[in-house]
Amino acid sequence: MFSARTFLLPIAAAIAAWIPSHVAPNRLPAPFAGDSRMAGRRTLQLRDQSIRDLLADLNLATGVRFFAHSTVADDRVTLIASDRPLAESLSAVSSFFGFEWKREGNAPDFGYTLYQPAAAVENAQRGQRIRLLETAELIADEVALYDRLEGLPLERIVERSDAAMGELSANTDPDRRRDLQLEVIVCEQLKASNDWRRLANRFFRTLNREQILAYLQGAQEEFSWPNRVPGAKELPSDVVEELKAASSAGGSSSIPYVGAVSYARLRVTGDSTDEPTIKWHFTIGKRGSGNFGNSEFSSALPSNSSLPDGPANYLHEPAGWLADPLLVRPVSFAIVSPPGMMSQRPTLGQALMELAKTTKINAIADAFHTTRIVGIKVDEKPLGEALSSLARMTGHRWWKQDEFIMLRSLTFEADRRKEPPATAVSRWIQRCQSGSLELDDFAEIAALSDAQIATLSRLAIRGEFPDSLQPITQAKDHLRFWNSLTQSQRRKARGPGLPFESLDPQQQKLYSAAIRDPRASNSFRGRVGNESGTVIEPIAKSRVRLETRENKMWAVKRGDRFSLAGTGAKDEALQQLQQSDPSVKLSDLRGIVFANVCFTYESDGGPSTRAWATLPHRWED
Repeated sequence: MFSARTFLLPIAAAIAAWIPSHVAPNRLPAPFAGDSRMAGRRTLQLRDQSIRDLLADLNLATGVRFFAHSTVADDRVTLIASDRPLAESLSAVSSFFGFEWKREGNAPDFGYTLYQPAAAVENAQRGQRIRLLETAELIADEVALYDRLEGLPLERIVERSDAAMGELSANTDPDRRRDLQLEVIVCEQLKASNDWRRLANRFFRTLNREQILAYLQGAQEEFSWPNRVPGAKELPSDVVEELKAASSAGGSSSIPYVGAVSYARLRVTGDSTDEPTIKWHFTIGKRGSGNFGNSEFSSALPSNSSLPDGPANYLHEPAGWLADPLLVRPVSFAIVSPPGMMSQRPTLGQALMELAKTTKINAIADAFHTTRIVGIKVDEKPLGEALSSLARMTGHRWWKQDEFIMLRSLTFEADRRKEPPATAVSRWIQRCQSGSLELDDFAEIAALSDAQIATLSRLAIRGEFPDSLQPITQAKDHLRFWNSLTQSQRRKARGPGLPFESLDPQQQKLYSAAIRDPRASNSFRGRVGNESGTVIEPIAKSRVRLETRENKMWAVKRGDRFSLAGTGAKDEALQQLQQSDPSVKLSDLRGIVFANVCFTYESDGGPSTRAWATLPHRWED
């Protein structure tokens, strides 16, 4: 299990020695009042660290018992405090996040727990509900505007787009900017003459706002024509007629020509884990003897586009900062990343640390994995101007509160939802460094939200997460189902098989989703349920088995790379490897194991589904 104590020495070095306090304990902020240990001044410099680890390190450094509740333990933070009473620094952290401290125990050995109060959770949920309502309204307005403008000649659409873009660059009224942005986006879509977008509009204009909101809250539905898919709804007739006309248009259409369309399917899925959106996926095609073709396209609503920010400094900096002597003080600092090295792009926390080397500041910032900068260079500019530059390039706003400069993401709640848990990420990285991730690790990763998995994938691409997420791409639904099983159930699945009917309702739902995986070799597909949602035969009488197939080979490891022989026989492997490098000796060879897991869903004498996932190779000692 990963623990901050593993890295105590390098982190503790950033925590300065105790300085005698000149602050009266009884004047400390609640709930620290009366605790002399919390009055001591400390200089803290902790960058991109989880709250769980920050408090564990402070516990070891001060002897004060600090705890992080599960609601806040995985939030990451950068904290810079220069000779401040510890109580004030920790109060600033809780204020920044909207968390609270709770004191427990008896004097003088008080303990302190940081947690997210119920009111803050409710505020976040209320904010999410408001965002969902606003997004539903935005989608409805976009669909209606597309419908109104679709019949205009191209010249008129170009005129409206140019006029809206010109006004957008100077307008600061939020409501007016929303309308202008919507007009620009819709006009750009119409200028592109995208038939798929027109088809989607034919469908979405049949929905009312309540139906749109239901999708945004996570509803999923499938529509088909002809309606032969169990559980699917009939595709609206005007969509069918439109796609027939578009697909028969040939070269002038953005939909590849497939002749007379004979079938169509539309999958609509809501997602509110990141920015609320409705994803749609069209598939159209033609079936016939000796002749088959199809075409498909995916996108989402509300649409997005790169639009000018306009005079948007008001989003990033507080009014009146020029009246603060600290904020007008000239500063100089620079931080850059090597060209092309995405994994070494600086974080916001690193930039603040560089700034703190030249200017005495107290600062708190969130530390999301997604926040990276190419670099920044400031020469004798006011501190406030430097902070505004950092805020703009990272999508943050900044303000000053209780002597602390605070930088918070403009999309904080959405960013927080798509962050993978920091403690788990540290544990997975440690496992990769000491060996490799295993099936149960990938199952745990697959159980994250799609937005969290996307963030972890971005870390892997940047080289910050040392293992490939290929198994997630190959078998996400199957791994999510595996993660839901108990150890006893997993043993049965590895043996004679785990029956569907022995699962609880949530596990059965995950099982059914795995069987419908379009990537798998699947003869169950289309048989999972009827219109009432009832599971039908043979699914109800099926079982799942898991097999692991391993292949051991021999290789020579050179740093991060290795040369692999194409045989499992050690003597033959040596001969093969010596052909390219005569210096290779038998003692240089190391065993390397490649493993695949196979999920098999089967019923006696009936259909079956098989899905495979390739696990990372592992070295044998």
